Amino acid sequence: MSFKSRKPATAFAVKVGKTSTFAVFGGGSTSGARVKGSVTRSGHSEAQVLSGSGPGCGGGGGPAPTPDCGKRAFNGTVDMNWVTPAEWPAGPPVPLVSVLLLEGPDLGSKSMSQLFQDCPSGGPDQIIPTVGSALSSKKLFGKAKHFTVKGKDTDTTDENGFHADTSVHWVAKFTRLKGAFKPPKPPARPQCSDGLDNNGDGKIDYPQDTGCSSPTDDSE
Repeated sequence: MSFKSRKPATAFAVKVGKTSTFAVFGGGSTSGARVKGSVTRSGHSEAQVLSGSGPGCGGGGGPAPTPDCGKRAFNGTVDMNWVTPAEWPAGPPVPLVSVLLLEGPDLGSKSMSQLFQDCPSGGPDQIIPTVGSALSSKKLFGKAKHFTVKGKDTDTTDENGFHADTSVHWVAKFTRLKGAFKPPKPPARPQCSDGLDNNGDGKIDYPQDTGCSSPTDDSE
C-alpha cells in the first residue's frame, strides 16, 4: 500500500496550561487529511485431493472464480493525533515522550474486501497498524517555519492458516502558518473583580471597594 496527501491539510496545535492537544482537519465535512493511493495484493490457493471414495468436500460446485489480484486505487483519509504518555491509547510499551500518531488510511466508501472480491485472502480486512513517532512539545510549539516528522512500523498477522506482513513508513511535512488561527479574546471581567482600581479611590474590587455590591458589579 502506498498513499500521499491529495492537498495540504491544516493542522491546529492547541496548548492549554500543561496539557496539549493536536488534531488534523482535511477540510469540508471529512475529518482527517485526504489522501490518494493504491493497494497491491497477490495471493494463490492450493487445492488438495483427499483420499477415499467419498464425494469431494463441498460437493464440487464448479471451478473457482478467477482471482482479481493486482493493483487498485483508492481515495481515503488519514487521521493524526498528538498524545502524551498518559493519553497513550494502546497497550505496552507506553512511550516515554509525547508522540504523533498516524491512523489509517481509511479507504473511504470501500473496504479492502470490496477492492478485492476474489483475490485469495483470509487475514483481517484492515491490517494497517497505528504508527507513532516521537514529537517533543518544543518542536510542536516552536518557531521553526518547517519541520518534518517520520514514523515506521511493521505488523505480522497469522490467522486461520493465512500469513500477512505489513510495513508502514510515513513522512509528515509541516509548514507553520502565522495568523491562521487566533484564539478568541476572553470576555472582559467586571470592574469589581478585575484586579484594578478603576475609580482611583485606593481600593480594589469587592469587598474592599465599598462601591461594589458584588464581584459581578461592573462599576466601582
